[in-house]
Amino acid sequence: MKHLKSYNELNEELTRHQRMWLHLPYVLPGILIKRFLGITTLLNYKWSEIKKKTEDSKFDPILAIASNEISQMKRTINRITLKDLPENKLGFSTFLRTWNLYLVEGDTHSDSIYKDPKRQRPIVYLSKDEIKTGDFFCGERLSDSDIYPDFKKSKKDGRIEPEDISKFPIIVMIARADKAEETIDISKYIDDICLELEDDLPVEVKVNFNKIGDELWVNINSFEDVDLFYNEDLDKKVEDLRKNIESYLQSQNYKLNGKVYYYLKGKLWYFGDKGRFSEIRKIGKYDDWKDRDREYNIRKVSPNNGVNVEFISNRSTTFLSKEKSKEFGTERYQFYIDSGDIKILLNDKDNCSDNYTRPNGKFNSKDGQSIQLQSVLIKFGK
Repeated sequence: MKHLKSYNELNEELTRHQRMWLHLPYVLPGILIKRFLGITTLLNYKWSEIKKKTEDSKFDPILAIASNEISQMKRTINRITLKDLPENKLGFSTFLRTWNLYLVEGDTHSDSIYKDPKRQRPIVYLSKDEIKTGDFFCGERLSDSDIYPDFKKSKKDGRIEPEDISKFPIIVMIARADKAEETIDISKYIDDICLELEDDLPVEVKVNFNKIGDELWVNINSFEDVDLFYNEDLDKKVEDLRKNIESYLQSQNYKLNGKVYYYLKGKLWYFGDKGRFSEIRKIGKYDDWKDRDREYNIRKVSPNNGVNVEFISNRSTTFLSKEKSKEFGTERYQFYIDSGDIKILLNDKDNCSDNYTRPNGKFNSKDGQSIQLQSVLIKFGK
């Protein structure tokens, strides 16, 4: 029994398509009621998806929009009740006893570019969370036709609405991002952890922890007037930083794992087949072939089979065909360069080149003896 996963754990691992079929007995009746009776009954379901987007940046909702942008409530808001709204269908949509409505004080919005008073509308936030000014949230505007009987959509006549809509508030459904403020504090602490690296190397470190709390980026950028080269000492310092940050995150109950990516500066091609480069070359050729709308495309692999290492290091992603997906075990393939790849280049210098035609044993630095870096990224995620 210990190996059985809960419904919630299983549900999180399902794709959007799989979840749609699993939830169909619940979702379908709501869709049919809306279509034939004009009553929206799935606000609870939509809100739960919006809430999920504040917890998982990769979550792909069924009813809610895909964007999971987190904003801060900077406006002054006052609690109101359903009775304060004009005639509406929200009472039929869900049991609003567990919902909160907030009116924005002293601010309106118009979808029109013209400053017509009849188009200026109040703004109301709808949520199951308690919301206050300063909170971070994810939200989605609800359709007027789902809320107000006076707003209709017709295939023949298009959008039908009252001449004066200033008394009909815009309704935005929101969910509080519970970890947002904590991620800001954690980012400040990680900034301090990075100070030692800035003291040891000619670099500037910038930390970006998303407000959801499931992805963290540590960008290590070289100064414009200073060249940065790969060496074992730099690799060790970056790896130590990754371990320190990962350990701190886990001590704060953020189980995120870090991976180091190197961004190269200057032209560098590799003609060998060691390590991952055989796979990179094969998928790189496939990806170049997909863009043959140009006369000649050698973005990733040159005509002489040289892998464009600088371009690969920029971490582009390609979507594979069904055949390639089966071959490589993934629908998406991400190109990147890590320390293991750079060590292969250093140990197989004879197959490297600073031009795409043939190997000449030179790297991408002025003297041809070193591998120059643009920046280093440590990305933490689940």
